[in-house]
Amino acid sequence: MLFKLGHGQNIRIYPRSRSLRGAGDTATDSVPIDTVCAEASDEADPHGMMPAYPLPNPDPQPSPGLEPREVFRFYFRNAPEVAADPEIEGRILALADAMAEASLTQADPEGESSIPAVFTYFGQFIDHDITANTDRDEPGFDIDRADIAPQPRDLVEKEKLNLRNGRLNLDSLYGDGPGQSPAAAKMEAAMRDPADPAKMRLGPVQPVSNGSPGFIRPDLPTDNLADIPRIGAAIDDGSLTLEEARELIGEADDAKLRLAALIGDGRNDENLIVAQLHHSFLRLHNALVDKLRADGAATGDDALFALARRHTTWIYQWMVVNLFLKAVCDPSVVEDVLEKRAPLYRGFFEAHKASVPEGALPMPLEFSVAAFRYGHSMVRGDYDYNRSFGVAADGTPQTRASFEQLFAFTGGGNMSGFGLTSLPDNWIIEWDRFIRADGPPGRTARKIDSRLALPLKEMRNPAPGVSGIMRHLAARNLRRGYVFNLPDAQAILSELAYQGTRIEPLTADEIASGATGAAIRDGGFDSSTPLWFYVLKEAEVRADGNHLGPLGSRLVAETLIGLLVTDPSSYLQQGAFGSWTPAEAAQPKGEPITSFAAMLVACDLLAPVPAAPAAPQPAATV
Repeated sequence: MLFKLGHGQNIRIYPRSRSLRGAGDTATDSVPIDTVCAEASDEADPHGMMPAYPLPNPDPQPSPGLEPREVFRFYFRNAPEVAADPEIEGRILALADAMAEASLTQADPEGESSIPAVFTYFGQFIDHDITANTDRDEPGFDIDRADIAPQPRDLVEKEKLNLRNGRLNLDSLYGDGPGQSPAAAKMEAAMRDPADPAKMRLGPVQPVSNGSPGFIRPDLPTDNLADIPRIGAAIDDGSLTLEEARELIGEADDAKLRLAALIGDGRNDENLIVAQLHHSFLRLHNALVDKLRADGAATGDDALFALARRHTTWIYQWMVVNLFLKAVCDPSVVEDVLEKRAPLYRGFFEAHKASVPEGALPMPLEFSVAAFRYGHSMVRGDYDYNRSFGVAADGTPQTRASFEQLFAFTGGGNMSGFGLTSLPDNWIIEWDRFIRADGPPGRTARKIDSRLALPLKEMRNPAPGVSGIMRHLAARNLRRGYVFNLPDAQAILSELAYQGTRIEPLTADEIASGATGAAIRDGGFDSSTPLWFYVLKEAEVRADGNHLGPLGSRLVAETLIGLLVTDPSSYLQQGAFGSWTPAEAAQPKGEPITSFAAMLVACDLLAPVPAAPAAPQPAATV
């Protein structure tokens, strides 16, 4: 499990590793992430969600083509290679600088999309569920240097190891299951509620509210369990010892260790919105346990846990396709990919399935390194977060939650250094401000376009690095695409046309339109366009930023739907293809979970909409 894996970090030796320690290493030493292995196991899955596959067993120095691994591969490996350019660093930085919005306030109405803000962070949640390791800089893939160069594609495929199995199965929520080290398995067990092991552990918030401005607690949830679980609680109740937690998390400072998130993927505690989204899925699991238990659907904690996990996972997968993809992609492309069962990804899967273990799925680099990073343009510089950090309950405007605060009030941000032991209760999210597209100005996601919020030019958490650009998100994305030797957009469009999928390309003038035009032309990017930038510009030109354009929609929809089409345990494969709906799952509030609103109501995180009053009946006559 990725208990603590921030961007650019190493991973601990101990969990899920196979004889990696040298004679002088200790359990608290760390190794570069590309040397991490997974323990093979024939143990059955105790939660009933995974087929009886052996777990992936990658070798840290595999013989090419012989050792199964969780892999990244190219969709278009044979497309023309990226040309080495000794001036590329300056060209990339000029383009990245031109992509930054000029104002922190984002008060321009033309920058507002019709996409609810929740989808910005649901996309991040999905990404953490299926990929890890493209943004860690092993030798040869270090973007923090002056002399970056495109790496050979065979080297990229050989060296880059996906630390996720590629399946949309919520292992970021539940953990990795069998095949881990004993200590990691104990940590995973501690993620379950010690008072009711069929449920997932939740974390209490720390009371700080006193009724004054900025210190007002939202109405929901009515209970105190509004944070993700943290290591300190598991130490206090005896689920973990301090030594075990320190060994696995790798934190010497006891106060910071106790604040660390006790979740399957520590990246979901990087910012507060994705942490609160993770918390909502924990609550969904628990709400389903209560309903299934009341219905007598299973007996015993483990059986009930497994059944609730299955329902939670299928609801999540259904939401990915029917809510998320249809919001951020061109809906006609989503329907076409569903009808044809993701032919691009299925062909990719067939080409590479021999190089991955059963139970894992290959992950396209064009998706994970470029196309699925479109969400960076949807990020706001600040948010109408709740009644303390946004519009007050009486409608009075107040200071909004800044981007920096959303990173500070997490375990990784040390709860902003205030000596807190958990999330303060004035920082509970109010989800009604994030799930609507028709609310007041400043609540929706920003448009998918070639502009990024100003705080993304100088991010809070990463160190500047040797090159000085590691806090500059656009520069990092563009450098990484170049170093990974991703085909440019024009090459990908040609490859797709050859395969029978013809997409009208942007013209050079369209690519060079807007504030980034000079940097595009000066850098030669109008004829050889980095894929990440092209996906953003295409959405801007073809869809006015309200969803991805045809190429971006194709790459994103093909990959996410393809992961479900090729997974025999996914919701798409239950009964007739695509016939399963949330109406077949447990319904904690008596209605299917077919929207974010319904999910949040089921979790007691959103008030239900009152039923419309019945129409008056005419008076009886005699």
